[in-house]
Amino acid sequence: MHHVYETEAYVLRVAPSGEADMLVTLMTERFGVVRASAQGIRYEKSKLRFAVQPYARVTASLVRGKGMWRLTNAQVGTHYAALMLPEALVVLANVCRLLERLLPGEEADPALFEVLDEGVAHLALHGVGQAARDIEAVLVLRLLHQLGYVGADTALAPYITIGTPVETLVARARSERDVVVAAINRGLRESQL
Repeated sequence: MHHVYETEAYVLRVAPSGEADMLVTLMTERFGVVRASAQGIRYEKSKLRFAVQPYARVTASLVRGKGMWRLTNAQVGTHYAALMLPEALVVLANVCRLLERLLPGEEADPALFEVLDEGVAHLALHGVGQAARDIEAVLVLRLLHQLGYVGADTALAPYITIGTPVETLVARARSERDVVVAAINRGLRESQL
């Protein structure tokens, strides 16, 4: 008997596999980045089909197989791709690709998930025009800090302090864009990606 693990997750990417399966990359709260097989998901009768969409926030049920996780169930929380304006969706896609590159495998980091959750929720509500790019800068900076690629610099302290509301940081980032972008670029160079 296999144990079923439930966790909150973001669908970072989906890719077809075989005749009716999909390989799903999830950023989970409990396990970090998980690559799972969703068997039969491309059949019209599949219940998973509508829940497992790119950039959706889901409650995922996972079973650990011999060599890979299997996604057995998913309940959709929010379909961000359907809610967001195009510029906000581009930002979310960029953040998901970045996370997939920076997180090589399974390692639980609830604080990282919380940063992502807060940033994506703010992006969905306020991601219009220049605000979408400002939210992206703040979110990427906070994610890089949480992953250890951006240190605790006094100029960056407000951005990386836990509990500082995202809306406050976005307004500040607009006026300090050069400092924020320079810190992000340093962090990305440190990651060697």
